[in-house]
Amino acid sequence: MNIDASDLPKLAVTLRAAPHRVGAEVARFTRQTAIDIETDARRNAPVVSGTLRRSITHRFSGDGRAASMSAIIGTDVAYARRIEFGFVGADSLGRVYNQAPQPYLGPAFDKHVRTYRDGIARLAGQATLG
Repeated sequence: MNIDASDLPKLAVTLRAAPHRVGAEVARFTRQTAIDIETDARRNAPVVSGTLRRSITHRFSGDGRAASMSAIIGTDVAYARRIEFGFVGADSLGRVYNQAPQPYLGPAFDKHVRTYRDGIARLAGQATLG
């Protein structure tokens, strides 16, 4: 087996520069995907008063330059979990429910997760392959 090592120095430079080059693109892609998930979750949320729908938001942590960024999409409405997953029984206040699930956030995430994963893989490939 023969190995041509003439391209190894170029590859090493490319790999060292990859996080900086791809960081901004990953950050942009992550932000857009989070906004898309939020938009779909709002669209999916059942509406009685509109409070749940209005409460769905996103938050970012990190900027992608240090290979660290995350997005959180969710709500702080107390009954949001009950709507998403359903609830049968008495709550902490003694109110009794027999509520079927009405998923809104899970389906929004599921709709975008494959595209996000594929996009990140594509961006990583571009960073390492030039």
